[in-house]
Amino acid sequence: MRRLVFIVGAGASKSFGDSMPVGAELASRIKGELDKSFSGHFGNSDGPIAKALKYSSTGLTQELFQAGKAIRRGLIHQASIDDLLREWAEDHPEMVRVGKTAIAHFILEAEGASTLGPTISNDEDIGTRVIDKLGNSWLAYLMRHLRRDSAFRRDPSSAFSNVAFIVFNYDRCVEQYLFWAFQTAGLNAQSAAAELRKIPIVHVYGSLGPLPFESPRDDVVPFGLATSNLERMADRIRTYTEEVSDHERLQLIHTLLEEAKRVVFLGFGYHRANMDLLFPNGPPAGGEFWGASERTSPAALKEASSRVYGARSVSGRFINEPCEWFLKRHHDFLE
Repeated sequence: MRRLVFIVGAGASKSFGDSMPVGAELASRIKGELDKSFSGHFGNSDGPIAKALKYSSTGLTQELFQAGKAIRRGLIHQASIDDLLREWAEDHPEMVRVGKTAIAHFILEAEGASTLGPTISNDEDIGTRVIDKLGNSWLAYLMRHLRRDSAFRRDPSSAFSNVAFIVFNYDRCVEQYLFWAFQTAGLNAQSAAAELRKIPIVHVYGSLGPLPFESPRDDVVPFGLATSNLERMADRIRTYTEEVSDHERLQLIHTLLEEAKRVVFLGFGYHRANMDLLFPNGPPAGGEFWGASERTSPAALKEASSRVYGARSVSGRFINEPCEWFLKRHHDFLE
């Protein structure tokens, strides 16, 4: 099947609320918390990250405390927590553990504070109001313009039958939105969950965990619901080094890209390491690529265009603008 593949970065999650952080914002939130919780002397640490480590399988050890202090210092010189962990992953596993715990806490908190947050109630009326509020989001636009009208009433998910998502975010906004959007379009919760599972959604660096409608197991993590079990969520987050060793997931990502009829970057920063992960041998020959990211520098856009198209002229293919605007201007490639 020749799919339309969306590569989703942190900027795309902004459509679901300003609480959803891009790299620099997440780093700032983590540093602010560590400044309070990992300063002074060992034993005086408090705050959600320190408490999560205290109640973890090992407790908050001196090594983990020092790792927290090291992250505080290191974030001064890094654009994101991911860059910092990528640099120190092999030499300081304690830093990785503290960093992942911090990521899990702030991403879960951001989910809860997002426009999608109230859907945790599982109330149909609240879910309907939330989806209505997100009527201008890029996913809402896809729901409207990918639809096969003849079948949409009976099968809203048919709009995504030839779509896949490669997600670089730890949050579950794509899944949570579609679950409720399918219900407002006519499916019951069980059918919405079943249809959602048919859509390839690959989280490159892991996520906080399966949502309740995605798994019958007891290890689910409700969307945005505060919990003390950050250790389990942190274990599901992967560093760059861990991901490049996951050959099965990488193979799935590369297969989706190789078989794609079109690839669309949304809210993506085109970090070199991430582009290397996506295209270790260069982009597939003859592929068609587009991209929109509101916060990406002109230099990064130019480099991304050069990376996938080389010297060919591709004016207008990689744009610095909101995902929603971009899709509206280029809705023809959704066919």
